[in-house]
Amino acid sequence: YIHVGANVLSFIFTVIAFIIAVVTMSVSKKSHFSLTHHRIGLALMIIITFQVVNGFLRPAVERTSDPTSTEKNSKNKSFLKTTPRQMWQLTHSILGVIMVGVVFYQLGNGYDMFSNDFTVTSLVPYFYVYIGIMLLTFAVIKVWMLYEEYDAERNSSGVNSFAPEQKRMANEATSRGICPDSDLAPIQFSIE
Repeated sequence: YIHVGANVLSFIFTVIAFIIAVVTMSVSKKSHFSLTHHRIGLALMIIITFQVVNGFLRPAVERTSDPTSTEKNSKNKSFLKTTPRQMWQLTHSILGVIMVGVVFYQLGNGYDMFSNDFTVTSLVPYFYVYIGIMLLTFAVIKVWMLYEEYDAERNSSGVNSFAPEQKRMANEATSRGICPDSDLAPIQFSIE
């Protein structure tokens, strides 16, 4: 639930920043949404609100006993997403990545507007270097995680090499009709 909590907190701060921007434009008697920066900000606010609401409306995890579920054979991990949960996850993820890219552009554009309005040196090049280093770090971590997963599967030789707690959770998922190998299986199970 770190993802949910962080994004709700981010949404609250985004709403506050949006309100501050609208009030500032009203006080300075400038026209609202007249510049590209303003229109992109409004579009982002609408899309971010949709994304947060959409996050709470995600479909449930498909159960293997469900006749409409295509998760019967979990070893067949294709790129084509077919279940409602898989389609939701794909669209939610893609929209999230696109929004992050637009937000980075919007921040750089805002820094440029600030430096022009107050005749100070623009920090945009430093901002984009920082973003580049951050993205490179994330990419390296992701490649490392994929390698570790590949290495663990290769070295397991068909033997289940999970820790006892992971085995217990996998058994609980199976008993509830959820494929434990699914990427969409919930992490926590309530065990009575």
